[in-house]
Amino acid sequence: MPTASHHLAASPALYPSLVSPRPPTPKHSHSLPPPHLKSPMSKTRPPTRPTTPVSFSFSPTASFSRPKTPKQVQDFKYRGTPIVLDTWNPQPPLFPTSGSDADSPGEDDVFEREAMRRIVQLLFEVKEVTFDKAVEGTYNQIYIFRLRTRGDPNIPTSVLCRLSRPEKVQSLISMRSEVETMLYVRDRMSVPIPQVYGYSTSLALLGTTFIIMQHVTNAVPLTLALPTLSPLAKDELAKQYARIIFQLSQMRFLHIGSVRQDKTAGNFGVGSMSLFRTDRMARMTTSSYRSVRRSFPSVREWAEAMERWEMRFLEEHPELVEERFERSGDAAVKRANEAMSGIVHALPHVGAPDAVGRTFCLWHPELNATNIMVRTQGPEEGQIVAIIDWEGAAILPLYMLCKLPDFFPSDAVSAARFDSVCLYELDRLDPKHLLSQAADGRYEGQRTLVEAVLKPWWEWEGRERWLEEWSRGRNAGKGVPLTTGVGRKMQRSWTIGWGGGLKKRSQTM
Repeated sequence: MPTASHHLAASPALYPSLVSPRPPTPKHSHSLPPPHLKSPMSKTRPPTRPTTPVSFSFSPTASFSRPKTPKQVQDFKYRGTPIVLDTWNPQPPLFPTSGSDADSPGEDDVFEREAMRRIVQLLFEVKEVTFDKAVEGTYNQIYIFRLRTRGDPNIPTSVLCRLSRPEKVQSLISMRSEVETMLYVRDRMSVPIPQVYGYSTSLALLGTTFIIMQHVTNAVPLTLALPTLSPLAKDELAKQYARIIFQLSQMRFLHIGSVRQDKTAGNFGVGSMSLFRTDRMARMTTSSYRSVRRSFPSVREWAEAMERWEMRFLEEHPELVEERFERSGDAAVKRANEAMSGIVHALPHVGAPDAVGRTFCLWHPELNATNIMVRTQGPEEGQIVAIIDWEGAAILPLYMLCKLPDFFPSDAVSAARFDSVCLYELDRLDPKHLLSQAADGRYEGQRTLVEAVLKPWWEWEGRERWLEEWSRGRNAGKGVPLTTGVGRKMQRSWTIGWGGGLKKRSQTM
């Protein structure tokens, strides 16, 4: 049987949107990727001994493009590598001085947009940058600008600028980790990722953090395209989705956390997890904060540290609880503490993870139809051209990545066919069948636990559901979630008849 890497390397014509050339390795590069981090499309390289992970361990990798620091770039001009704009001080200032029209009510968005336009203008050294449109979100403000490039292929014709809302700025979500994850995926895999041109994690420039990236054109979110796709295009879409899952699954790590890049050497590794937790300053002053600012060798150790940190936060910052729940604060804290302490006490009694649970890989938190951009017309109909929104991407067990998506909530036949084609492609790419095994419903209990722990303390319902299922399964003698899984089984077993479509063998819902 051909290997998975053979299939990927042999089918660029069939799957052009997910095949991109690797950047050339510098002649004097002395660091090589360990086997567990190699891309399935990369050539055979001499093996190296993987380093023993510590709380913040960088695995040795090849020399990649890394964000330039202000000392490495002159005048902060884009030259093919993302620019860190944290210490940039453009002259004249981006905003009007005090006493000018900047103090006029209702003009904040206009000045913010104009400041962003000037940043784009200076970053690419172009004279003509025009505002196209704005999109408002819960946690982000998006501006799209068009650039007159005069035929320069190194300058994009349009860019997307994403500015963080105050709620996100005050959280523990890391824009730097998001950018470094995108750089790592672009350099390692053929998964289509928007190019990052520049970003700032400092509030000094605009009063918020922001990122300037490639604007994906001639494509729409899968949510809009799906009803218009032909059956053949949907089948091709399922194969592409499986190929993306396979490629991400090959990014193997030894610890749970988030992708981080060493600022000095430029190597990628595993660091503390980027989390959407509000009240950033209060959390950083919590006495147990340092206990979660590291990577973890197991789900059990990670989950216990996270839950104890949340409980300590409630104990040390009751004023923030009152802010959120006012008079019902005591009841909310009691319910949250009961759920979190319940998980902490249950963790020592769960079984040891199997091969799937011990395999850690890169996980996109929202690999759904909203963040998958596809073509809708022509010979590339149904072709995936970009995966967007890598905020909160983390390194987690394989079963988190391989969960089958719910793209067809109202069409059971299409959903079954998508799942079947996807699983068939996963088995073709992975002869050991580890990925299709990880997609099985037996791991639903493990997924539910990880998803619950990823939530902040006030979203205690997920924790309560996991505890209820865990207790029910334990009392019934069915084992516990980290061993056999509890909850609704979602696996569908089908055979593919190429002449007559799909033939159902069995289905357990």
